[in-house]
Amino acid sequence: MAKHLAERPSGARVLAETGGVPILIRALHAASTKFLDLFEGENTIYDILSCLVLIFSSRPFYPDVAVAFENNLIPAIMACARSQRMRPLSRDALNQLKLLLTRTLPAAMVYSSVVRALAQGEKAMLSTADYWEPIGTDELLGTPLHEEYKGFMVLLATRLCDYDIFRSGAHSDLRACDNHLCNIIQPTAKFKRCAQCVESYYCSSICQKVAWRQNGHRTRCTPLSHTPQKFPGSSDTLLHKRDDRFLRLIIQQHYMRSSFELLQQQLAYIRETRRTDFVLEFIFTAGHPVEVQVTHLPFRQEDGFDRWPADAPPLTRCLVALDAGGGHGKKTEMVVRTYLLRRAPGASEELARRMVKLASEMQNGDICEEGSVVYRKLQQISVLDVVEVVC
Repeated sequence: MAKHLAERPSGARVLAETGGVPILIRALHAASTKFLDLFEGENTIYDILSCLVLIFSSRPFYPDVAVAFENNLIPAIMACARSQRMRPLSRDALNQLKLLLTRTLPAAMVYSSVVRALAQGEKAMLSTADYWEPIGTDELLGTPLHEEYKGFMVLLATRLCDYDIFRSGAHSDLRACDNHLCNIIQPTAKFKRCAQCVESYYCSSICQKVAWRQNGHRTRCTPLSHTPQKFPGSSDTLLHKRDDRFLRLIIQQHYMRSSFELLQQQLAYIRETRRTDFVLEFIFTAGHPVEVQVTHLPFRQEDGFDRWPADAPPLTRCLVALDAGGGHGKKTEMVVRTYLLRRAPGASEELARRMVKLASEMQNGDICEEGSVVYRKLQQISVLDVVEVVC
């Protein structure tokens, strides 16, 4: 009955609003741990997973994912994975479970409310560790869920680590003055916002005047309600301030964890185009791992994205695309944000200069060849690539 109700968008919303998510999760855990007839068990688990996926896709989904995490969705998934050792799930049930592990849940784990619920659920798991014993990935070797479960658990640990930093407040509330020639990095509360666009922050009236007169803010300063922060046809949902701060922290942490690989990717683009005014795009809509790509700046300007300062330092423009959910039959909607990667004053310019010089010295095929001259030189250059904040 729940599945038939969830197959209609309005029915899925009603099911979520009347407490259907906790009930479905309890039913999922029960169906995964009981000894059921093979055919009956397969269909029960598949129907429950289908209901959850339909609910998550019926509206902006991350509030429902937060409710699911608060009600022990992770232990229920562990129970499903553990059941593979005793009773393999049907192909349809496996596909739904893989969709949750690789697409739906990872896409939601960039919202602060979702990861907060995940952290609270982790505490509940630890308090009953004898009952919710986590599964080691080695236990799933040889099962169809091994790679998906392993990747999800890595992402889960990463996001909890990010949230610990965010919750501490030591880094998450930092930002840089939006006069990119300034070297002031401090808590957001100490800055003053532009009264018109309310998106730009300045440490002093002098920096605001410099940005207005020299950095192109005069031409970009429009009321926030008139600002396109989306791809054509995508959602115009704006992020909550807390979600925006958390997202900026995630990008900064992800960049620093993968800085050398991202430098290789940027160097390949510079070698091909001899340009450093590109956009580094972080695409979270495809699940885990996050897709990062380098895009020609004019392409994004044609799409309506021209929110970066006209004279922004090279290697600093970035764009982030998030999954906002959507209804049945609709293309997945996205929320898109534009930021700058802020390094120490002059570091981005020097990094770009050395990257261009290195690109001119490169031979085909040696960009990722460990031990090559280019590889070693890129390692030396990478000491300049320290992104302090994203804003």
